[in-house]
Amino acid sequence: MRGSLGKGKGKGPHGGAPVDDDDAGITVVATGDALAVGEDTETWISADLKVRTFGEVTIVKGEVTAWAAAEGSDDDFLFASAESDALVAGADFVRMVERDLSGGDATSTYQLSTTKVFAIDRPGGGGSKFLARSTRGEIDRDIDLDGNRAGVKFTTEASGNDTLAQVDSYALAIEDTLSQSSILAVASAE
Repeated sequence: MRGSLGKGKGKGPHGGAPVDDDDAGITVVATGDALAVGEDTETWISADLKVRTFGEVTIVKGEVTAWAAAEGSDDDFLFASAESDALVAGADFVRMVERDLSGGDATSTYQLSTTKVFAIDRPGGGGSKFLARSTRGEIDRDIDLDGNRAGVKFTTEASGNDTLAQVDSYALAIEDTLSQSSILAVASAE
């Protein structure tokens, strides 16, 4: 038996367009979660998030990728779920691309989720514009897992005046049971 969960794309980042408030600067929050249950499992998350100010213009560029895979015999319970997302506040323009892929067979299940974001905040930007594209699909991938592994890799950077770069992450692997990885990254600049 196998199972997987998606995150219901197409709703925009947390249900909304960017909020444009020139006095507040720009903030981006990126998240990733991966969970795999089974005898042999693997989860990992990679996040790269940058907020940079050039004069009076602030640019956000980020990508979060989450992977979850589980492998076992025909009668094992297998589960894999991978999710990524981003939220931007204070931008005049936001472009977000989300891609979710999944696959598996009787002895494996896996999911891959990627969210890419690009945003600009400039003085007198004249409001906000939000563009999003979301795709889902199937992948056929040969996986050969041995044991249980979990990992998180990240870069978070903020440059300019009054900046913040903060990351909360964890990775957990339990032998013959599960792997879990998670990240919450925040970057902002005024």
